[in-house]
Amino acid sequence: MNLPPHIFLLVTILSAFALGLLIARIYYNWRFNKQSKIYRTEQANLGDSFLMLRNARTLGMLWRIDDDADDTNPPELIGDTDLQKHFAGLLNCQTDKIYETLVKGNENLKTQIKELRSNGKSFETFAHSLEIAGETDGANAILLLRQAPVNYGARGTNSFSFPVFICNSEGQLLWGNKAFLNAVEIPNIEDAVKENARLDGKIASDIIDALKGKHITDTRAISIDGKRRMMRIFLAPIYDRIIGAAIDIEDEYARNEILVREARANLETLNQLTDAVAVFDAARELKTYNHAFARLWGFDESYLDEAPTHSEILDRLRERARLPHQRNYIEWRNAEMAYYQTTQAIPDETWSLPDGRILRVMRQRQPTGGLLVLYEDISDKTLLQAQFKTQIEVQRTTLDKLREGIAVFSSDGKLTLANVSFRKMWQLDDSAMDEHRDFAALAQNLKTLYGDENFWDELWARVCDPSQEGRRETQGSIERNDGTHLTWLTRPLPDGATLVAFVDVTAHHKIEALLREKALALTEADRLKTSFLEKVSYQLRTPLNTILGYSDLLTSGFSGDLSDIQAEQMKFIKQAGEQLETMVGHLLDLAIIDAGQAALELGDVDVKDAITTIAETSTTKLNETTFNLVIDCPDNVGKIRGDDKRFRQIVANLLGNAMRNAVSGDEITIGAKRIGESVKLFIESPNHNNLGLFGNFDFDAFTEGSKRGGLGLVLVKKFVEMHGGWVAIDLSNNEKLKINCHFPVIAKEQITNPELELL
Repeated sequence: MNLPPHIFLLVTILSAFALGLLIARIYYNWRFNKQSKIYRTEQANLGDSFLMLRNARTLGMLWRIDDDADDTNPPELIGDTDLQKHFAGLLNCQTDKIYETLVKGNENLKTQIKELRSNGKSFETFAHSLEIAGETDGANAILLLRQAPVNYGARGTNSFSFPVFICNSEGQLLWGNKAFLNAVEIPNIEDAVKENARLDGKIASDIIDALKGKHITDTRAISIDGKRRMMRIFLAPIYDRIIGAAIDIEDEYARNEILVREARANLETLNQLTDAVAVFDAARELKTYNHAFARLWGFDESYLDEAPTHSEILDRLRERARLPHQRNYIEWRNAEMAYYQTTQAIPDETWSLPDGRILRVMRQRQPTGGLLVLYEDISDKTLLQAQFKTQIEVQRTTLDKLREGIAVFSSDGKLTLANVSFRKMWQLDDSAMDEHRDFAALAQNLKTLYGDENFWDELWARVCDPSQEGRRETQGSIERNDGTHLTWLTRPLPDGATLVAFVDVTAHHKIEALLREKALALTEADRLKTSFLEKVSYQLRTPLNTILGYSDLLTSGFSGDLSDIQAEQMKFIKQAGEQLETMVGHLLDLAIIDAGQAALELGDVDVKDAITTIAETSTTKLNETTFNLVIDCPDNVGKIRGDDKRFRQIVANLLGNAMRNAVSGDEITIGAKRIGESVKLFIESPNHNNLGLFGNFDFDAFTEGSKRGGLGLVLVKKFVEMHGGWVAIDLSNNEKLKINCHFPVIAKEQITNPELELL
């Protein structure tokens, strides 16, 4: 078996490197075994061992017989101070941290050392660019460390004609062969290491990827000996280093370019054919196909580009039910595969596909052992007619499932198609349909249910009039003699025929009538309610003003002094009158809002000033203050753009509602805070009457019972909504009733009087 040149060279590199590793391992094993004997002496002779270790540049680590194998303390270092400092520099740590740095993050090494100390199991490994060997001397455990040469295992590549190089775990160049030095145009390895030489700029990023454990293979142009040549770059991690090679594939690349151009030209020729063509190689994998092949079988070209086998393509076509039906599919597929081996001429075949197509299949053996297959669509006129007839039947079945009554008339007025719904809708049986194929005759039968002559004449004109105006789409509605409401439409078809459709909308018509009647009733009820409120409010004003006027007159002593009991009674009369006056005012405001005649007078509203002023006024009106009123409003709440009068009315209504439900000792908190582009006005008071519990707080002005919010709160909700805000009830604390009113900084309600613009 002949390998491609670049694969052969890669195998050669790895073989040479493996051989170098083996030779180096044997040599250093011998050295380590020899040096380990140094430690098999008495403690009195260790001074001589230091000199031997220093000359060998080997650092020893000793666990004595009395050490605990599970002890985490570091071993005893065997070697002089200079040697210890040398290895500490290699590991970039302090001398007393050599062992800790060596095993940090290396679970495999930790396990090997534990096995050495516990079971006396020797080992050899490589880490941190160090050769590490574990030995035993009786119950003592010894670890030997030696710095590996930078070209460890790669010396044999100096004879290679292509560049080979080694980098450390930080991506710095450690060594390169002679071909590498020639490629980077540096005479010796010392200068190359000093300059951290690279074959090209992309090598640096490739090395970073290789350091993550990836094997990198890339093909690109690199300048070698002053010439740009196509090179295949290989990078692979070896222990904690990276070995790389660059193999010249210029000749191979040129040959491949020629083959690619020829293949592209052949493929472009194939794509001009209307017949489907597929070429399989000796391994029975798809190598070439044209667009017609993908279209014929409905394959996604991305799937075909993955080079599926001939058998896989046939299996997928069988799964999609696109192959001719076979009694024994496995036997048939094996017969197809046998064409790759036959030496005789392969006869053409005819395939009848499940979708109705008929294909002529031609096969031709290729010189390389592959197979060319050509599929020609030879579906004849009879097959096309059969398909058309099948489609008509499918469409007829589909139409019969529709609840719309559909009929199709040809340009001469002949009925060509009518579904089941049409027959049931017009009470026609099969015999009547067969006898009345002409539109005029059929219309006479239909007039028994709808006798409007003008309608049928106009419909006849739509069917038979060939003009553009006559064939435009029309629609309308009719009511038959039996009270059935139908909508109808006519639509011209491309072949000159006309489709007529009827839909029974009787149920919809009844529902619309009921909804229309209900809407009229609701509108009238709302109008009567608004009219009643307006009239009652205005009629109450006159006697109410009289009561309040005379109560003020009597209280002032104009008609004589009042006794204490009379003065107390007059106070109650006046309070009741004022409450009634407030209620009348609320009714008027509510009537105006419901009539759509309320509008906001926009201006700047000082939120804190409005709250403070209303609070002072409300408490002043009380003779006795039996509750504590707290104002929680910071200075930075600022202003909003709204109706100052309505805002103050909102505050007064909230406060009045809370004060009416308060008892002695209660605390009422009213305030506001700014939240982004909105301001929240809130009031919190004890919930003595269980108002708002379980979400049952009602803003309906005329709701009875404990759920009633009162006219004041109804107006609060409506005024807030006119500003573009909303009202929410906070039910998180059952003992407190908290009402939150959210206002936008600028009112968004459309019902506002326009502001004057500056010219």
